[in-house]
Amino acid sequence: MDLRLRFGLPFRGARLSLRLSSRGISGLLAFFVPALIRWVPEAQFPYPIGYDTPHYLAAGMVYAESLHPFPLLYFVLARLYNIGVDPIYSMKVLPTILYGLFGFSTFLLAKRQFRWSNWKSLLLVFFVAFSPAMLRGSWDLNKQMLALVLFVSSLCLLDGLRRTVNIVFFVGFSVLVAMSHELVYGLMAAVQILLLLLNLLPLFKRESVDIAKISKRM
Repeated sequence: MDLRLRFGLPFRGARLSLRLSSRGISGLLAFFVPALIRWVPEAQFPYPIGYDTPHYLAAGMVYAESLHPFPLLYFVLARLYNIGVDPIYSMKVLPTILYGLFGFSTFLLAKRQFRWSNWKSLLLVFFVAFSPAMLRGSWDLNKQMLALVLFVSSLCLLDGLRRTVNIVFFVGFSVLVAMSHELVYGLMAAVQILLLLLNLLPLFKRESVDIAKISKRM
C-alpha cells in the first residue's frame, strides 16, 4: 500500500508530490507515536518531569566548563547550553526525541532481525512504547535511554557485520554506548562476546574434524 501526498508550494503553479510506501508510513509512525506519547507530560512548561531531571539540568550547566565526554548526555546538554539553549527546553525536547528514536530503532530491529512484517513490527513498537515500565524509565533515566537507543540500533547491524561499513558503525555504536551508560554497555559487551564465540565455533569444529581424520589415519 502506497500513500501519495501533494503539497502546494508558495510559488505560482508549484506543487510537491511525496509518495510513501507501507514501510515508510510504518517507520514514521514508529517514531512519531512514541515521541507524541512522551511529549504529553513534557508539554507542561516550564516544569521539569521526572525525579532525576533537576540533576540533568544542573549537570548541563556544570559540564559547560568542560569538554569531558562522559557521560555522553551531559556532554550534549553542556554543548547546547554553550550555544544558548535553556536546559529546561533541552530536557523537554531531547527525551521526546530519544523516545521516538527508541521506537524507530525497535521497528528496525523487528524488521531486520526478526523478519517481521511492517505492521507486526509497528505493533511491537506500540506495545513497548505504551508499557508502563518504559514510560516511567523515560521520564528521568535519560542516560540509560540514550544508551538503549544506541544499543538497539547496533543490534540492527548484526546480520551485516561481514561488510566493512557495518563493522565501522557497530564499533562506533559500541563506543557511544560505553560513553552513555556502563550498565547498558555491559549488555552490549555480552552480545559482542556471544558473537565472538559464535564466529569461533565453526573453527573449533573444523579443527576437531581434522584431528579426528588424522587420528584415524594413524
